[in-house]
Amino acid sequence: MSNASWVCFDCRRVVRTPTYPRRVVPCPECGNPCFCLGRQIPVPPKNKVAAWTKLRKETRAMIAAWELRREVAGVARRHQAEKELAKLESLPADPWSAQRIETLRAELAGG
Repeated sequence: MSNASWVCFDCRRVVRTPTYPRRVVPCPECGNPCFCLGRQIPVPPKNKVAAWTKLRKETRAMIAAWELRREVAGVARRHQAEKELAKLESLPADPWSAQRIETLRAELAGG
């Protein structure tokens, strides 16, 4: 298993450690949790403040885009479940559809 880069943007420190098992990697300087950049993203030298600022902005934008994609996918799954539920409720009852209706209702209720 190769190591990933964990960074502290405040201290501009890098810790190279495996990503698994999932755990919080503390900054060796300030003790705050580091952010995992993975194995592919290059980390600038500590003295390149502008490059660190740019990396932080890019990382925030990447996280925001990921969260938006996750939210859109959740809405799409919910919509698909609602459509399937409406279709099943319009059909004659049978044991399979009753069980699937129960499962879909639980999923839509957040359970």
